[in-house]
This record gives sequence, structure tokens and C-alpha cells, in this order.
Amino acid sequence: MEFGFSLPGRGPLASIDVVLKLAEKADALRFDSLFVTDHVVMPVASGKSVYPYTTSGQFPGGLAQDYLEPLATLSHLAHATKRARLGTCCRRGASSWARASAGSARSSRRSPRRRSRSAGA
Repeated sequence: MEFGFSLPGRGPLASIDVVLKLAEKADALRFDSLFVTDHVVMPVASGKSVYPYTTSGQFPGGLAQDYLEPLATLSHLAHATKRARLGTCCRRGASSWARASAGSARSSRRSPRRRSRSAGA
């Protein structure tokens, strides 16, 4: 069985210092995965809707709060952890996420043993 959890991305615990401390502790305790939230924009219409998962019908913490940007948070987490797998709980449109992460994906695939084409492939 594998265990993981979602790190706070908004609200009073959503500071990079707190998130990094939580991630380092989870990594030390051998959690398998850590996730960050990706709801960085809330539609205006959300304020007029009844939120179905609270007794008050209001979105927890209100809609006017800051969020940690998920890809930047993941880059900090990658540096701070050693073994836990990292991911987002909910992605934006696949094309915008792919564009934002393309540079880091390319650089993570580089191998020091890869030969250039001119070196006789």
C-alpha cells in the first residue's frame, strides 16, 4: 500500500516555508507521493453558487484568497525532497500545462552519456 497527501495550496498554511517543511517531513516519514492543488483561478459565477461540500454552502476560506502557483511549488518540492513522487491534484487545460512544463521535462531527460549526432550516431 502506498500513502501520499495533498499539500496546502491556499489558506493560512499555504506559504512556501510551511509547504516545504511539510514535504520534507513527509519525505523523511517515507510517504510515497505529495500533491499540490491547481485551482489558481475561480470563476466569478462561483460566488453566486451554493458550494455543496460545506454546511454553510460557502467555499472554504472564501473565494478571495491567494494560491501557490503549482508548477513553481513543484520545482521547490523537487529540490527539497528525495524520494516522494510529486504531482498536481487537478490540472489546467492539458495544452497550457504542457507548455508550462515542457522546458523542465526536456531538461530532466538529458543524459550525460547522450552523444551528439555529429559525434557519429
